[in-house]
Order: sequence, then structure tokens, then C-alpha cells
Amino acid sequence: LMGSQAVSAAAHAGVRAAALPGSSNASVVATVHRALESRSFQNDVNVLILVNDKTELAKPLITATTGDKVSVTVSVNATKVAPNALRLIGISLTDTELHQTFVMRKE
Repeated sequence: LMGSQAVSAAAHAGVRAAALPGSSNASVVATVHRALESRSFQNDVNVLILVNDKTELAKPLITATTGDKVSVTVSVNATKVAPNALRLIGISLTDTELHQTFVMRKE
């Protein structure tokens, strides 16, 4: 539960950074990592940033204008967050991913 909350908080911090004028993909990823700095899985997360539902290649965040929709998704494999202790009785976290997406408008 705490890992899921950390992923959620990091995604929220990331989208807030993405909504600010002059933000870049690198600054958003750095914000997400700072939000997770006390977590053992900080370097295992994936950060997906979309502008108007387009990836960095099609629409770089740095070129986004006021009113554009920005979204940040933070994801991590559940085994990086918690031990896979129940696998011995047939319940595995191996294929489970924790993820959270937040959406805002560019300021």
C-alpha cells in the first residue's frame, strides 16, 4: 500500500512540474525521482510523459503551450516495491505493475 501511495504521489508531483511553463521531460523525470528518493525502487520506475496524448517524439513537452493536456504516468514492477513472499502458495507479483497517471493543463 505504501509503495502504491508513493507511486501516486510521484506521478502527481511529476504532472505538476510538467504543467509549469518551461518544463522539460528531463525536469519532470527529475521531479519524479526526487519524490521517490527515500524509496528503494526509485531507480526502477518508468516515467511516461504525454502532451495532448502524444509522446516526446511527436510533441516535446518543452514545446507545449498554455492549455495543452499533459499527463504523467509513473509505473514500477510490484516485485521492486514489495517482496514476492506469497509465490510459495501460488500468488505471485511477478507480472503485476503499480502505475498511476495524472493529467493537468499546461499553464
